[in-house]
Amino acid sequence: MENHSILWSSEDGKASIEKWILNKEQKTNLKRVSEVVQPDLIDHPKMKGLMFGKECREPRSVRLFEMKKGEVEEYQYSKTVQIANQAPIELINLTNLINGHFKSEYNAALVNQYKPEDSIGDHSDAEKTLDQNTGVVCVSYGATRNLIFKDKASKERKIVLKLPMESGDVIVMKGDCQKLLTHGIRPEKRTKGVRLSITWRKHIKKNK
Repeated sequence: MENHSILWSSEDGKASIEKWILNKEQKTNLKRVSEVVQPDLIDHPKMKGLMFGKECREPRSVRLFEMKKGEVEEYQYSKTVQIANQAPIELINLTNLINGHFKSEYNAALVNQYKPEDSIGDHSDAEKTLDQNTGVVCVSYGATRNLIFKDKASKERKIVLKLPMESGDVIVMKGDCQKLLTHGIRPEKRTKGVRLSITWRKHIKKNK
């Protein structure tokens, strides 16, 4: 990875959003990962419950992949439960690259696919089944989409960063980012093409 930059940091220095760019060889590998995971994506999966008496679906296609079988049972977020699927070797190799670069132990990757009309609402990755001491890493492939970060503390949810995620861009949300900020992607119907995002998190098993 190359061209490291710090895009945003909190006043106390306990949170930051940082960016890298994959090199040419890594971008080629990312293209191959996108090709092998796309057939496994769930097209706009159903969400729990009804809204105004109607079935709800996620506004994008998605799939959760675990690196080792049985290590991550499921991932519950919003009104959705994602059951982990075994990652293909191409995604495992990319995960090993990410873990080596960031000296991390990510054990699962959530893959989202966005058509121009698709989106994800403002949210934080603060579920209890995620290790909050580990940052969240995201890599983008395909069409450029804006990732919007907002300040949780401001009444108007002020935008602190509007980041065009280009193909091959890698960002990490470090430290207290999930406590301080939300992030989301709005529909952009004028966008040409599809964007694939791969987001790594360290999952921990729930106490039974």
